[in-house]
Amino acid sequence: MKQSLFKWGIAPLVACTLLVPAPIRAQAVRNIKATGLFLEEVVPGIVCISDRGHVSLKGEVHIVRMVSDEPRVAGQMRGVNLDVSLKPDGTGTFSGIGWLEVGIWDLTVPQNPKFTRTDGVWETKYEGIINADGSTEYRITAFGIGGTIDGLRLIVTGTRASSSPADPYLFSGKITAVGRD
Repeated sequence: MKQSLFKWGIAPLVACTLLVPAPIRAQAVRNIKATGLFLEEVVPGIVCISDRGHVSLKGEVHIVRMVSDEPRVAGQMRGVNLDVSLKPDGTGTFSGIGWLEVGIWDLTVPQNPKFTRTDGVWETKYEGIINADGSTEYRITAFGIGGTIDGLRLIVTGTRASSSPADPYLFSGKITAVGRD
């Protein structure tokens, strides 16, 4: 009986575990903090304003420099605002997609930072709310592709004090193996 339990129960489970790549198996939940610094708007998007003062923005693309002690979330974020909807009082919602390329920045010339990708890419989806004072609250989920982040998940919440390019994005969250929280 013990042999058949091992043969048909535990042995296949152990074998399946070994098929999962080692970097994913070895990952524990890792808490992270990051700061996003707005660099530029690459595509301004399309803005529509209704007679009643509602504003809709579609297709805006921007670049954010991500700074973190956790190298797997430091790099360059390209965000695409698929849908921003604002009411006349300034409140609203937004959602979009993005790509966070893991890498390093050369800040030798601060006015012209140069990015070099050194690892994988996080494919992100985000959504949030815009408050009447211009501050924002985010939720970002991402899936790692390539390098040391391949197959990992990133779950982040964030805030920004205003829509001013000078105000940083403040993020906190965790990196986990897919299926772990």
